[in-house]
Amino acid sequence: MLYQREAFEPLTDEPWDEARVREAIQRIVSDADEAYDPGALWPANEWDAWQTPLPLKTLYAGAGGVIWALDALQRRGHVESKLDLPSAAAAVLELWRAHPGDMQGIELPSKAAASLLCGESGLLLVAWRLSPSAELADALFERVRENADNEAEELMWGSPGTMLAADAMHGWTG
Repeated sequence: MLYQREAFEPLTDEPWDEARVREAIQRIVSDADEAYDPGALWPANEWDAWQTPLPLKTLYAGAGGVIWALDALQRRGHVESKLDLPSAAAAVLELWRAHPGDMQGIELPSKAAASLLCGESGLLLVAWRLSPSAELADALFERVRENADNEAEELMWGSPGTMLAADAMHGWTG
């Protein structure tokens, strides 16, 4: 079944209320802050963790993506996270390097570790954004170059994803 009604907030007849929406966003961020565990990261939905060892670390469906989102909300002045996001990003990267957590039981592209959304490139990008260093930039550059001739020609695994990472770095650094 593609849609399970109980898994989503129901539509309401309430008119838009910015204060109510901001409060709801803050509740979500507070829940994320409280659910974080430095070793276990965030709990994963069974569907998100399909054939992937826990804890989930990637940008696509893991801690990298949660950290990216919390930082984006913070940078835009919407909410404040209580977490030390740069430290969390560095910890996730180290966890990835120790235990990558690639999907099991399916054939992955040959350069899976370089993937933006499911590999190290996304985690390097988040870690650099939160705590820029030459070491992180150089590691990301190497992953982008490694992925240039990936047989997967799509965003998740292939070079289009890592080209987006390179473009983001160019935008941030010139």
